[in-house]
Amino acid sequence: MSVSQIEKALREIMGPEANELAKETGFIQRERSGGITGSNFLQTLVFGWLAKGNATLGQLTQMGQNCDLNITGSGLSQRFTEKAAEFLQKILEKTTNYVMRAEAADIPVFKRFQAVILEDSTVISLPPELEEIWKGCGGSTGTSKSAVKMHVRWDIKSGELQGPLLTDGKVHDSKGPFQDRPVPGDALYVADLAYFSLLRIKQWRKRDEDGKRRSVVTRFNTQCNLYTHNGHKLELRGLLPHQPGMAVELGVFVGKQDHLPARFIMICLDDEVTKKRQEKIEKEAKDDGRRASPEQLELARWLLLLTTAPRKLLSIQEIVVIVRLRWQIELLFKLWKQHGMIDEWSTKKCWRILCEIYGKMIAMVIQHWLLLWGCWHDPHRSFVKAADIVRQSARRIIDALHANIETKQMQQALLAIKREMRSGCRLDTRKSHPNTSQLLLDGLNWHLILT
Repeated sequence: MSVSQIEKALREIMGPEANELAKETGFIQRERSGGITGSNFLQTLVFGWLAKGNATLGQLTQMGQNCDLNITGSGLSQRFTEKAAEFLQKILEKTTNYVMRAEAADIPVFKRFQAVILEDSTVISLPPELEEIWKGCGGSTGTSKSAVKMHVRWDIKSGELQGPLLTDGKVHDSKGPFQDRPVPGDALYVADLAYFSLLRIKQWRKRDEDGKRRSVVTRFNTQCNLYTHNGHKLELRGLLPHQPGMAVELGVFVGKQDHLPARFIMICLDDEVTKKRQEKIEKEAKDDGRRASPEQLELARWLLLLTTAPRKLLSIQEIVVIVRLRWQIELLFKLWKQHGMIDEWSTKKCWRILCEIYGKMIAMVIQHWLLLWGCWHDPHRSFVKAADIVRQSARRIIDALHANIETKQMQQALLAIKREMRSGCRLDTRKSHPNTSQLLLDGLNWHLILT
């Protein structure tokens, strides 16, 4: 990444592309001198919500003054129309097309792979009036008739973010928009059970034309059958270790048809961890409008993992740490929701709600670029602390956008952000419950009994 790359992207999105898309979508019928344009409308909303996720109409109009938009709160409210929502959705799609990669942090295990890919999604429930735009699961207790699902694929090595791409809330993760997108050769792919696909894992295991193949680390789907090399079916219950901390690894073939060669790892967990896992399973089941099965709750005592990565690439201890990486994307969603407030609004007007969601998502993507620029090189970075600096810098970036490019004001603004992030955006180290960055650098803090 470079200053010029970020500046070029911001000037394109917030300038000519915004004005062009505003006309294409019909949001702007004709431009008037000193009036509203796609550019100043977009800048007002995105940087207004970037600075404060729950910004009021009055606070947004104040940001508008920095964006050459003179408008009242009432006037701005009237601009939240169906065409405005369509315009902002198109801008979001354009924004997610930009590729931003940062200098990788010095983490030895990451150096073995070209990329370390995480994939996940999160759902935002919407008012039922928006069912025709975004369909939810509908009808079941605790579910919404309208919901939008955000799908993200994230290279935790370079920081490159793909998405968020949007689908109806009812779309299953395995059918998401990244389903047919390959990951880079010599990459490591880490995802939850919802993305478990023996066919895809088998395809990725094959070497491509350049002799590269992808490795996968995933939780094991207990619906799959396990076999020995001579075709003898293995019974899972007869394999499980029963002493907390004991780890058993087997070379197996997974699936009767797919016959995928893989390493199967079973780790027995203690009572405290088991209880937390069971509570999480019950909560997720309740959120989906169903009951957790007794088998699910029983198997929560074991961490069951499957990987196609050979031992020379990843040890058992390293695989356990790698699996924990998946929580980083959960923390990213948490940052977007708690601090970016992408799932909150103070209105009942449907089109304004969609405008807020799209505008805040654009703000979060731009925020991500700035986090990569400012602190990605530090393995102990704190995105929460760094995001606070981005929020405080929103007006500074707007001023730089409106300054002559020859003044290099954007360069000064971005370098100032980097300096501020370097001085106070680190995680506090923990002894009893180490951060993921500590485990990546120092190794697993569990005592595993390997058999």
